[in-house]
Amino acid sequence: MPAPARAASQKAKLLQLLQSEVVQTNHELNQRIGYRYSARIHELREDGYIIDTVKSKGDVNRGTVVYVL
Repeated sequence: MPAPARAASQKAKLLQLLQSEVVQTNHELNQRIGYRYSARIHELREDGYIIDTVKSKGDVNRGTVVYVL
């Protein structure tokens, strides 16, 4: 799949995941979308979607953030 088509597909899949009302962590998005999921989040924000990034607290989830649409 060409890069622009792949990016559009990832963006659509990411939007669907964020709209599912299931908490999506950076680790889950990395597995489901790929390493460039943050670029797709940036694109969705540019399209007008408000996506909050919430940092997880505690040693167990260190380095984990949650994305909320």
